[in-house]
Amino acid sequence: MLLSDFESIYRKIFNAINNPSLTRENIDQIIKSDCSLTYNPTFFCIMNRKNLDFDYISKNMHACLGASVQELKENGIQYIWNRIHPKDLKCLYTSLDELLYYINHQLTNKDDDQFSYSWNYRFRNSNNNYINIIQNTTPFCLNGNSLQKGLTHFTVINDQFKMPIQASVNLLNAQHGFETKYTTNCSRREFLKKISRRERDVIQLLAQKHSSKSIGEKLFISSNTVDTHRRNILKKLKLSSTGELINILKTQQLIG
Repeated sequence: MLLSDFESIYRKIFNAINNPSLTRENIDQIIKSDCSLTYNPTFFCIMNRKNLDFDYISKNMHACLGASVQELKENGIQYIWNRIHPKDLKCLYTSLDELLYYINHQLTNKDDDQFSYSWNYRFRNSNNNYINIIQNTTPFCLNGNSLQKGLTHFTVINDQFKMPIQASVNLLNAQHGFETKYTTNCSRREFLKKISRRERDVIQLLAQKHSSKSIGEKLFISSNTVDTHRRNILKKLKLSSTGELINILKTQQLIG
């Protein structure tokens, strides 16, 4: 998928909601707070939504990504996109497209309440290793003018496993905490699209630790048929055991 396609959906997402404005004093306070922060696996940027470049990059960025401030300043958000795992970028595009549909057709009070977006992906750092990043962005406008900005937090987390690619719209509630209004999980569909509806039923019951006999009784099929489904599932997913399957599904949050 071309990066231009991703840029198009990215811009549409940020232009879909008109969040309340922030003052210049608000922004200065956010930047000032960065000076007192000790190292942690999170850094933030203030992004110009028109040009998709960064007005400010917090000090933890280099420790998190290994990149230089100059690299991000020169390339803007394109620097991040160019280092997203290609499979994740395609999946993320699909998730953002679904997010946009939800915003345009189902979200209420989108011009009055404050919303943010979050999604995740694998990012190739300066050592050419892929790390997991969760990105959370709150769009805003500077008070008194039409300058569109975005406050974006990037959090680096455990890179020992592949996270499911998810995207969500979050609402800032009365308690000043974000609650999820809508979420989409592209990884679930990608992983399970090879699996038939009946095989998914079997997987769900296997995850609940039911035996083949018990599954057969619940689905009104024989235990031999259940065993055949189990073998077919492992063959389709190129796995060696049911335990391996369940571990992957639970680790990647692909089943409840």
